[in-house]
Amino acid sequence: MSENAANENLNGKPNEVKTGVEKAADLAGKTWEETKDKVEDVVEKLGDNAEKVWDKVEDKAEALWEKAQSGELTEEAKAKLGDLAEGAKGLWNKLVDKIDGDEAPKATDQEKQA
Repeated sequence: MSENAANENLNGKPNEVKTGVEKAADLAGKTWEETKDKVEDVVEKLGDNAEKVWDKVEDKAEALWEKAQSGELTEEAKAKLGDLAEGAKGLWNKLVDKIDGDEAPKATDQEKQA
């Protein structure tokens, strides 16, 4: 077998002999390009998803801001605080009754719903 024939068998091209390092570099180059393409795809998808999330957050923030400006949030907070105050009052009365040794009164319909 001639030297040219041996070189063709190794690399497919005459008079071209690649070392192990060169072959690894070629393989790494292909792998790098494939990986780079995949990373670019992932980054693009993340950007799209981030934009969708931002739009949702922005919409919710605008809705809350409008509620805050109209006083609707204040009314909702007031109602919730009123409910909490009633619940706290009921718990306080039960605690006082237990401390005094009295039997705790039966729960009212409103307390059962809470």
